[in-house]
Amino acid sequence: MIWETHGTVLAALITAALVLVLVAVVAGAAWLHRRPDFSDLPPVADGRHTTEMFGHTRAFSLPSAVAAVVPCQIEADAPSGAPPTGHVPDPSRPSPEPPEDVRADHPRPAFTSPLRPETAVPPRFGVGSTAARLPWLLPEEHAAPSGVAADQAVLGALTVRAASVIGPGNRCARPARPRQDAYRIAQDRAAEHLIVAVADGMSDSARAEFGAMVAVGKAVGLVRNRLDRGERVDDLRVRGLFADVAAGILAAADERGLGAEDVRTTLTVAVIPTGPAAAPRTAWVGHVADTTVWLCDARSWQRVTRNVKDSFNGSALRTFMPHHPDTALSHTFTVTAGATVAVFSDGVADSFDEVPGAAEWLADRWQEPPPLASFVLDVDFDAKAQHDDRTAVVVWCDREPYGGDRGVDE
Repeated sequence: MIWETHGTVLAALITAALVLVLVAVVAGAAWLHRRPDFSDLPPVADGRHTTEMFGHTRAFSLPSAVAAVVPCQIEADAPSGAPPTGHVPDPSRPSPEPPEDVRADHPRPAFTSPLRPETAVPPRFGVGSTAARLPWLLPEEHAAPSGVAADQAVLGALTVRAASVIGPGNRCARPARPRQDAYRIAQDRAAEHLIVAVADGMSDSARAEFGAMVAVGKAVGLVRNRLDRGERVDDLRVRGLFADVAAGILAAADERGLGAEDVRTTLTVAVIPTGPAAAPRTAWVGHVADTTVWLCDARSWQRVTRNVKDSFNGSALRTFMPHHPDTALSHTFTVTAGATVAVFSDGVADSFDEVPGAAEWLADRWQEPPPLASFVLDVDFDAKAQHDDRTAVVVWCDREPYGGDRGVDE
């Protein structure tokens, strides 16, 4: 009904609309074909352009749709100082300097992938140990020390590698026990001496790992304080020093409700001058029990501290901390240029007597300071019946570290 009444009017309106659309399309195509050129318009300070209209200069900005198709002197994304797209440079004016990172004399470095690491495993002597191939388990103690600790340092003419690794006997037991070895390395305030402390907690003490950690921390701190006060190394009184360490162990144990029997440990402290070997160095060592100091020269080891284990029971100790600080012994020894000084817990030192070829292999392996990761694997060697924690702090005198790097970038 509506169409019959108003059909003529609706048809006229539809026809008019189609005509308008057609006119708009034709006009747009003509404008694109003959788009205006605003490139001759002088820009004002804010990047807009000006035009003369009725005798007045007016500034205007191009709409974004127009700016997209007009090759004018505004480019929103053009970097500062760079000529915009469509701009024809004036040959009488020098081009701006390119950014420094794209100049020809500063080429971008080529991408190089890192060296593919080789899969490394601890050295195995003979058939090795079954326990060494078992999974590592976590101890029940929530505050137990980590299973592995390692450090490296350069101090004066000395290069240091240190590593402590939980032994298969502790890490594979059910329940697993924490690492009972501990070490500390430090320097005095003047950086004239390297201070090394190594302790081996006794396995039949309930908190052996705690006793060892406190022992090395107290020992290094006390020696540093004495050296900073001006005491000479050869004037260090070993029994007074170890008595102070024992008092610190007992006080720390008492704070945690532990007794002296719970925190028994060995302790060895070494002090080595850091200066260049213009003359032989005199080093100092103090110790209780079987954590030992060694010298390596010409691929052979010489013990500096004597064996204090019971001759009838190789694993038994008659003296230990904090019970027997009055049994502490001290020595001074000469360290020549090129020598290597090592402090070992018995987990390493016992292998020299019990594992054929171990002493010679480590002496040859450590002729020069190795990469730290390699050193850790060496300390974690695998050998039959060698289940104890093992700790080694090795000091190379007047030797270049691995790669010759003393902390200076090339």
